[in-house]
Amino acid sequence: MDDVWVFGDFACKAVRFFFYTNLYCSINFLMCISVHRFLGVCFPLRSMPYRTKKLAILASAATWICVTTELLPTVVFARSGVINNMTVCYDLTSPDNFQAYFPYGVVLTITGFLIPFLIICACNCLMIKTLWRAEEKINVGKEIRRKSVRTITVVSLLFVLCFVPFHITRMIYLIVRVDFTEDCTVLNFVMLSYKIWRPIVSFNSCINPILYFTSTDSQRGRLLAQLGRNKVHPAVKSNKPAQGNNKPEIRTSGEKHTKH
Repeated sequence: MDDVWVFGDFACKAVRFFFYTNLYCSINFLMCISVHRFLGVCFPLRSMPYRTKKLAILASAATWICVTTELLPTVVFARSGVINNMTVCYDLTSPDNFQAYFPYGVVLTITGFLIPFLIICACNCLMIKTLWRAEEKINVGKEIRRKSVRTITVVSLLFVLCFVPFHITRMIYLIVRVDFTEDCTVLNFVMLSYKIWRPIVSFNSCINPILYFTSTDSQRGRLLAQLGRNKVHPAVKSNKPAQGNNKPEIRTSGEKHTKH
């Protein structure tokens, strides 16, 4: 179907709104996880009153509310239109609205990506620094600390790979769309780069849970134990000899008698 959009203007607005809401909620939740882990690693005792289930729920609710509120303008800007006799769903907004969208796009990039990105980088760097210092002083749990450092490093690199190129190409695309509209070659090249990186941002949401799960021995052990338990047929348990003074029972008319 190429780029032809057949689902109408309402569906176009809904798709754009939910895509960007999911994107920036993911980034902000990763920031919350980084802050939570930073407090647990760098200030394990002092941060205990703040690392509670109640505050975690409040932080989650606040994240959803803030991101949803910030993304509401996308419902206004996103729309379908006609290009070369084909109906399309504009990713950001229609060409005649780019001047109005540009300030909002810049603010969204700064608040939705840049600030959380800097906080995540700061938390991860401080955690790695704390873990390396602890390893130099104490040899107990040396392998655990190294594994934690590896996990933090991989998560950070994954975040950079998935989100940084997308937002860089997106900002370049916004600038070119506003200031270099007459240069079709540059515009097409930047737009292609932006479209290539756009689907990659969704990979982070798929890979991160797997990475966190496999990096935790307790969770991986529970899964393997559960898989092993499911392989045992239920009848095996019933074939085990009973313990204690077991005597055959005879049932008659709903009553139970023990044969001596």
